Amino acid sequence: MLRDPRFYNSLYKTMLFVVTSVALKMSVGVLLAVFYSSELIIGRKAMRALLIVPWAMPFLLSALTWRLLFQPNGQLGQLFGLNMNVNQWDAFLIYNLFETWLAYPFVMTVTQGALRGIPKDVIEASYVDGADAFTRFRKVIFPLIAKPVSLAAVLTTGASLQAFLVPLTLNGAGPIGNICVSFIGCRSGYMNEMLMVFGYHRVVIDREYGYAASIYLVVLLIILVYVAIYFKLLKKTR
Repeated sequence: MLRDPRFYNSLYKTMLFVVTSVALKMSVGVLLAVFYSSELIIGRKAMRALLIVPWAMPFLLSALTWRLLFQPNGQLGQLFGLNMNVNQWDAFLIYNLFETWLAYPFVMTVTQGALRGIPKDVIEASYVDGADAFTRFRKVIFPLIAKPVSLAAVLTTGASLQAFLVPLTLNGAGPIGNICVSFIGCRSGYMNEMLMVFGYHRVVIDREYGYAASIYLVVLLIILVYVAIYFKLLKKTR
């Protein structure tokens, strides 16, 4: 495993996906929750209900829809000039967008629940003090919802860390190309294999059961570190 450039590429893509996808999910979910919490928005209750639809849709239906839309000859693939079957970073971008589509309703729901707990007199006091919308969010609202939002971030991080169905269903974690790592060498493989998919492919394609077990031991170690951080944060929140 330590001499296989595909493993290092898989580890790199997994960690990068965690960083980028969690940032997108949290940003979109929090911003939508704050935006539709304003009483000035007409029809905000109906819009909030519609925004939760991705959460209720079956995963395979969502995956098939996204796959068709972002094919090179699909509507969105042609519109944005993306080819996830040839360009690894196009595929990586679509993974992030799809993961955000799947998870932002959860983040939005958690944030809405936290926003309802903010006393109205605190918000009114910020209006009286002349705080603009950005200052009010940064100095008043966000500090009061930081704890539940942080827990939502931890939970969505766990989902991104174990990414499996998103790359596998969209394009099989491709495209296939030459993967090179300094001092290790080069080898042909799927360029967007997350760790979970990498282990799966070693079983399904190569029939290397021992190798797959080694990979999933690495995944287990990473998850143990993640769980330790989660419980530490949970203790602080309590």
